[in-house]
Amino acid sequence: WEILPRGSVDDVLALMLQGKRPVTAAQQQVMRQRLEMMSSLEPSNYIAGTNEFLRYFGAKFEDDFVAFENLNYGNALYVMFEGWEQLSRRSRVDLLKGPRDNFERIPHTEGWEEKLRTRLRAHRQGRAGG
Repeated sequence: WEILPRGSVDDVLALMLQGKRPVTAAQQQVMRQRLEMMSSLEPSNYIAGTNEFLRYFGAKFEDDFVAFENLNYGNALYVMFEGWEQLSRRSRVDLLKGPRDNFERIPHTEGWEEKLRTRLRAHRQGRAGG
């Protein structure tokens, strides 16, 4: 994973795509929309995949709350908690076969943005109260 600094959506998108295989205009538009949504939640950093995770991108909101997207399988957002560094190296198929203790899958259906917003708010409140 490559950890990217906060910045404008345009700057982050340019960094994510720099020196990598090109994406289609439609994929770039999806990336922009998803990054705009993540940006509204004030992440500490953005994350871009490398090597076999080239089409993954996301945002780090807390040390134990990271949201990942995949351009090839864009039907869900994956929120990972404690141990996200190791968990994020597993394949999507492998993740879905095993226990879902340290991640949550949020399908991109109507209201997914609010589900992410609510989950992050609850996580941050739990940390403040704990």
